[in-house]
Amino acid sequence: MNSLSGTLIRRLPRFQRPCHLVRYVGTANEESDKKLNPRHFLLLLCPITAFSLGYWQIQRRRWKLDLIEKIEKIMPSPPIPLAEDVKASIDLPEFQPITVEGRFDHSREVIVGPRAIITDDIPTGAYGSAWGSRPSAEHHMKESNLSNFGAPAPNGYCVVTPFEIKDRPSVFILVNRGWVPTALRDPITRPDGQIQGTVKITGFIRYNEKPPPFTPDPKTMSNAGKDQEPHRQYFSREVIRISETLNTLPIFIDADYASTVKGGPIGGQTKVLLRNTHTEYIITWFSLGALTLGMWMYWLFF
Repeated sequence: MNSLSGTLIRRLPRFQRPCHLVRYVGTANEESDKKLNPRHFLLLLCPITAFSLGYWQIQRRRWKLDLIEKIEKIMPSPPIPLAEDVKASIDLPEFQPITVEGRFDHSREVIVGPRAIITDDIPTGAYGSAWGSRPSAEHHMKESNLSNFGAPAPNGYCVVTPFEIKDRPSVFILVNRGWVPTALRDPITRPDGQIQGTVKITGFIRYNEKPPPFTPDPKTMSNAGKDQEPHRQYFSREVIRISETLNTLPIFIDADYASTVKGGPIGGQTKVLLRNTHTEYIITWFSLGALTLGMWMYWLFF
């Protein structure tokens, strides 16, 4: 009996889970892995964000094209007089041609830069000049009687001077008279260019220029003339800041090249450069959205 029972014990099969239960449990586990959970929703944010940015770039492209169209129409238009109800540059479209009559207050002149002179080297297709072709830099220097200093300097400064409007006593605006080389940034070095009396100028309305990050604060130059207030240097066209310092209206005009006088700054320093790369961004963001969406669906269903 003992031997028989031992034989029976040795021959008893080990308990195994039925095959149909194994298949059922395995399928249940796989379905559990593919069931949506918070992690899936978190990863879905990637394609949603990419598609949203692509749509935003479509809106930006439409805005940029409208802006370019407006500038192309307004810059060649005839200049209009500066109306009395205009209290700031933003009351008019930027690059609106303007004509104004009055006198300069050279004692409060400031400089903005350093900046390179704008010449006919700027491509017309980049909206660098609405005036057509411009004389070369060497011609600029000769016409303004600055050829004594040799070839045009790669960098210089824009001269910004308060301008008192005729028949409106003590009402001043800001006029960018033009570019001078570094050697002539001090007004005492160019007395012939400091025109006196009533003059009529034409130019473009300009808006405030946001300084780039880490732009230094304006600084006072130590080489001011005897009757000159401390000469200040700004590093960008900060219309609001300059107007508050000089007690003028926040109206800024870029004088045209015709305003250039012998020995004075070289006018026509208006640069319009609008980059329209939104199409590339649209393709990039929608491609990234499609790629990440495909990866998400593959991970969820396969």
